[in-house]
Amino acid sequence: MDRQQIAMALRRARHNANMTCKEVADILGNTHKAVSAWEHCNGQPDIGILVRLCEVYNLSGVDELLSYFPRKADFQSLDKFEFDNLILNSLRTEEKELLTAYRNLSDDKKQAILTILQVGSNQNYNTNDIATTQEDTNPTHTFDLPTHDLFERINFIKVFNQSDITEYDFISNIRNIRFEKVAVPYVPPSADFGVRISEDAMQPTVNYGDIVFVERKANIDINDLGIFIVDGRTLCRKLIYRDNMCYLHATSIKYGAIPFNNNYHKTIGRIVDKTNE
Repeated sequence: MDRQQIAMALRRARHNANMTCKEVADILGNTHKAVSAWEHCNGQPDIGILVRLCEVYNLSGVDELLSYFPRKADFQSLDKFEFDNLILNSLRTEEKELLTAYRNLSDDKKQAILTILQVGSNQNYNTNDIATTQEDTNPTHTFDLPTHDLFERINFIKVFNQSDITEYDFISNIRNIRFEKVAVPYVPPSADFGVRISEDAMQPTVNYGDIVFVERKANIDINDLGIFIVDGRTLCRKLIYRDNMCYLHATSIKYGAIPFNNNYHKTIGRIVDKTNE
């Protein structure tokens, strides 16, 4: 079980106990930021804390605590009630409140909210054009509203194979690259896509077969991990600065440092996290 799976299990166990991070922190004698960090892969509690969490959540032991992370194979076997609970346990408290409030609205008000969300990027829209009451059966404008798949939004990410990424396709037309939708326990908010690693240059930081979450960027900071294209090869490396020059550094001794020049090489993006599914 990797740290992301542990983080998700901790988050779901707390949600199931109907407790906030602050309430848990007060009982443990920690800060609510520490509890939140455990649940978002920014640190891990030691075994003593895990045992205390079992007591707080009224669980039989650490095994039951960590069982709150569902296996990928379990998704297909869930009935509707279990599936709905799984989705709700993936949401933060404010997201649950928004979802509950939305479900209690009349159909016409739901339509109005979805319309506002769709056109919200355009600051010049006229709110009088939006039908907000059932009596207004002939609104001035109609909109094609997108379909919202909450489960997909939370648990799936578009993943590209490292060896399939080429400079032309990825920089000019990302849609031409083959990809797969992969179920993952957590998708960082800044991640634009995933890349399945097909080399061992960054072991043990990033292993062969891992999926890394990538924020698409043309430039990244020194000491960041990133995905780069160098001489037609797509590489996972750490950008370092040494002797007045930038290099792409590999942790494995089998690979040497590669001098990096942003004028000749391409940065696909910054790695913000990883998972091994």
